Amino acid sequence: MVVVPPKLRPWAPGLVLGLGALALTMIPGSASWADPSSRFPLRREGGGTRAACGARPVAHLVPPSSRLAPGATGLIALIEGPTNEPVPLVLRFDQGPPQLLPPRPAGLRVLRVPTSSAMRLWESYPACGAPQEPEAPPARSLLLPGEGGPSDGAVREQLRRLHVACGTSVATEPLLERFGYGDLRNGLPEQLPVHCDTLPPT
Repeated sequence: MVVVPPKLRPWAPGLVLGLGALALTMIPGSASWADPSSRFPLRREGGGTRAACGARPVAHLVPPSSRLAPGATGLIALIEGPTNEPVPLVLRFDQGPPQLLPPRPAGLRVLRVPTSSAMRLWESYPACGAPQEPEAPPARSLLLPGEGGPSDGAVREQLRRLHVACGTSVATEPLLERFGYGDLRNGLPEQLPVHCDTLPPT
């Protein structure tokens, strides 16, 4: 006896195509899998809630796209805004364990991170309560492998100069203009101290 297969419903071809596209996004190495910003929206400036601790501004010194190729130097930097009670700063990479840096007054932090051949999600926020959970939206950027484009090179040169200035201060206004952070003027001193921190071992 010949068995005739059941007729496909009209929506079946679309369903098959949709499932195929979904499966492609879950394949390691595909663009959606490799790019953390597809799952975690980028926001280079964090803070801004009414909570006393979580309201402290934290701003990554990266291009407006919130994407930076640190290159061989591995230098990254951020601005911490004013606060009456400084708390440790949390840095997280790829949603890994939080790494705590010591409390600092308003100023700049410059760090060197290990270079990587893959994109890495970088998050920064004050350690208010449990360091695993930020009280306000964290600053969130994507660190790219390689040397990147002209904007990456310009930022790397600025970070190199800040690294040389560790232990001193730099003028606030030109730095804010250079990185498009005019909204952070209120409350910042005319000179920002530059601190070079070291990531604790994980």
